[in-house]
Amino acid sequence: MIKFFRQIRYKLMSENKTGKYLKYAIGEIILVVIGILIALQINNWNETLKNKEREREILQDIKTSLQSDLELYDKVFNGRFETKRIGLEFLKKAAYANQNHSKDTLMRYVRMIQLDIQFRYERGPFDALKSAGFELIKDKEMRKKIITTYESYLPGYSLFINNYNDDRVTLGQKFQQDILKEVLIKEEEGRLDIVARIKVDNLLQHPSFISLLALEQDKYENYMDRMADVKNQMNVLIAELNGLIVDD
Repeated sequence: MIKFFRQIRYKLMSENKTGKYLKYAIGEIILVVIGILIALQINNWNETLKNKEREREILQDIKTSLQSDLELYDKVFNGRFETKRIGLEFLKKAAYANQNHSKDTLMRYVRMIQLDIQFRYERGPFDALKSAGFELIKDKEMRKKIITTYESYLPGYSLFINNYNDDRVTLGQKFQQDILKEVLIKEEEGRLDIVARIKVDNLLQHPSFISLLALEQDKYENYMDRMADVKNQMNVLIAELNGLIVDD
């Protein structure tokens, strides 16, 4: 094509048709400029499509990670705290009625109320968005909600749940030292193990046991309240992500 235009210019020059040559040259320049503009437009269009696809992928990844976190909370965390609830209910009822149970039975339920979790959440997709630039999310409200969730809400819940429990570990250990002892036992396969055993005669009425029971009940209620907020926040964000991904 370029060779073709060059041949036309040479012909006009050789025929001394300067006016026509100038007009042609100007027309050729305009065509080149138009071609460049079209190429730039196509490039911008392709870049926009790439960014849009990347935005969709990140939004989908964030949604998937939130759903995975919720599944973990329901299957693992809630399962452990349901066991904790059962232990608390049994021991509170037994203490209130001063029921007579064997030390092995009471120890089984004491182990149940000691079950805890370390709250965590997956932030890989959010970190990927952070690296790519938050401007990749064109919806400003969605961008704000995602940032707030991962840089404010979830870190805050982590502090409320994990630090709350950690602050009570020392106190709980003190109570346990008053009512429990560690003993060395030999398992059936010959392996030695250290296990906790009740060392007081009237566990259900012991002040340290009552204090431990209240402490574990407090931890349970804190967890359930905070996790209800966590799951609600995540479900709201998932619903809004669904609408945005579908609408695109």
